[in-house]
Amino acid sequence: MEDDRKMYDATCTECGAACQVPFEPVKDRGVKCNDCFRDGKPRRQGNNRNWKKDFEVKCAECGKDTTVPFKPTEGRPVLCRECFKK
Repeated sequence: MEDDRKMYDATCTECGAACQVPFEPVKDRGVKCNDCFRDGKPRRQGNNRNWKKDFEVKCAECGKDTTVPFKPTEGRPVLCRECFKK
């Protein structure tokens, strides 16, 4: 089956590569090429309904960079696994 969608020329706002997208780009909205779009997708956990995205944070106790599977709430400290276990 042939895809008859009109493609529009664009520039990826992530990496600067020229690409084509199946929608007309809007000036104030970013566009991602296929590679950057795929890299930005949350990873799958278990079945297809459970999507998780990791958020990069700095541990409030030890200052170590780490990731957490939830969006941190502003003003509430986040701990790395080691400090959380203590």
